[in-house]
Amino acid sequence: MTKKQLTELILRSIENAESGSILLRAKLITTGCCPACLKLNGKEMSMEELKRTMPIPYNKCKREWGCNCTVAYVTVLDENGMPISK
Repeated sequence: MTKKQLTELILRSIENAESGSILLRAKLITTGCCPACLKLNGKEMSMEELKRTMPIPYNKCKREWGCNCTVAYVTVLDENGMPISK
């Protein structure tokens, strides 16, 4: 997959995640890519920060076939452990 294709895929996944009624955060999943990308693994950020910075595909990725990192979406919970609605 090319960097452009991966970027488009991630942008579509952000749109889908934001279309729901529950507040979400982004979590970077970078295992199985390269040592440079592994430094980002598990990093969490707001959806706004994800869209603003687009940290993946990582521009310092050294994987021969291109970056294969992805994003998971984590439900934001209130102090009682309940999902927060938008």
